[in-house]
Order: sequence, then C-alpha cells, then structure tokens
Amino acid sequence: LSVHSIPKYYGDTVSFVGKAEKAVNNFIYVSIDLCKNLDLCFGDTLTLSGTVRRFDAPLNDGGNDFSSYAKSQGASLRMNSEIYKISYHRKSRLRGIFSLREKITKRIFMYIPPDEAGLVTALVTGDKDYISEEIKENYKKSGIYHILAVSGLHLNLIIMLLTAGFVSSKLKRRLKVIIPFVLTCFTCTFLFIFTGFGVSVERAAFMAVALCSAGIFMREYSPEASLFAIAVIVLITEPHSYRDLSFLLSFSATLGVLIGVRIIKKWDI
Repeated sequence: LSVHSIPKYYGDTVSFVGKAEKAVNNFIYVSIDLCKNLDLCFGDTLTLSGTVRRFDAPLNDGGNDFSSYAKSQGASLRMNSEIYKISYHRKSRLRGIFSLREKITKRIFMYIPPDEAGLVTALVTGDKDYISEEIKENYKKSGIYHILAVSGLHLNLIIMLLTAGFVSSKLKRRLKVIIPFVLTCFTCTFLFIFTGFGVSVERAAFMAVALCSAGIFMREYSPEASLFAIAVIVLITEPHSYRDLSFLLSFSATLGVLIGVRIIKKWDI
C-alpha cells in the first residue's frame, strides 16, 4: 500500500490512511506499533502484513465515533501491524518538501516558547498536533478555532504578494499574465503539499489557477462557476470528501461570501 495521508506519531505508534493496491475497499486506516525508528512520509510505498477489520461502533450515543472520522478520510477498514512485519519500504519523491517542513518546525521550537511555537507551527505548516489540548479547548470555547487552520486566505495573501510586482511593472501585457500564472501554479502546488493537502487550500489553489487561466485565455472569470466545477472535481476524485467537515465549511463559506458580494453589488450597499 501507499501512504495516502501525513503520518501521525503517538509514542511508539504511527498511523495513516493507506491506499492498498489489491483490495475491494482499498483505503485503510493503518496503525503500526514499535515504529520509533520508522521514517514514513506521504507517498511512501510499504509491503506489510497485519490484521484488517471493520471499525467498532461507538460504545454510547453521542460518543466519539472514530469510524466517522476515518470514513471522512476515505478509510472504510482499519489495520493493525508491527514494524517487524514490514518487508518492503520505498521512499517518496515528496520527502524533500516534508523534510523542509520538519526543519522549519524544529527552528520554530528552538526560538519560541512551546505554547506559542505550537500556534506558529499550525499557522505556518498546518500541523496542529503541537498545540496543547488546553489551548485547543480555549480556542474552541472562544469560537475562533478556525483561525488555526491554514486556509485559502493564507494562500491568496502569498499569491498577491508574489504577483503584485509583475502586475504593476512595465513588462509586456502577455508577460504580465503568464508570469503570475506560472508563479500561482508553483505556489499553489508547493503550499498544498507543504501544508498537508488541506481541502480549503485545495479549493483556493484551484480557484486561483482558474482566475489566472481566465486572463491567459481572455475569458471572463466566474467565481461561482469555478467553485462549482472545483467541488465536482474534488467529489469525483475523492468521493469521501462529502463527509469531511473541512470540505463542507470551506465550500459553503466561500459560497456564502460570493452570494453576499452579489447582494451588496445588486443593492449598491
């Protein structure tokens, strides 16, 4: 199977969503024990053996239903294994990007106190595992937990900073369109991988590329049509996304903003 999510380490256990090559339900939530020295990365390929089973139902109504979370990530089965049962491990070509991510995280914790470093890491890399449960709970109670997630806002700000100079330069009109398009494609691809394949970043990335593409082909850009097309593409390529809260919040919030802008323009508010 291939590692299809960013591995999470909890003591001597690592867990991730794996995509099995030969299986009816090919997305499996995998846990590997005794893995202290196992260096896994998104895109790695593994051959291993272990026990595959269905998810347990929650013990009581309203309890923590882990199966719902796993299904929102595409996994319909779970598998337990141990490190000595791994017979093959091929490393991913994306390892360089994730190594950079780890180096930046270590630098943040080197110069900033732990609690603040956890918040900075979440905003820079999208990894909220370093934030203490107490701080997470405080943000949730305050109703501002969403600001800890890397979103389309962050991506758009970076793209605007990168492309603003070219738009106002004295370059030929064609170059003013092509260079921002290339920069946008590169930035979107890099940040989408670097921040952990977040749905909100994916939506913003596609919309940014669509906007730049409209300039190249001299077509009028429709954000509503772009949002709808991207939602269809995501659901076709990853059908389980409709269960993902990030997908629901990102697309519904963006649609709400677009409708609000329409109302403001129509009534000249």
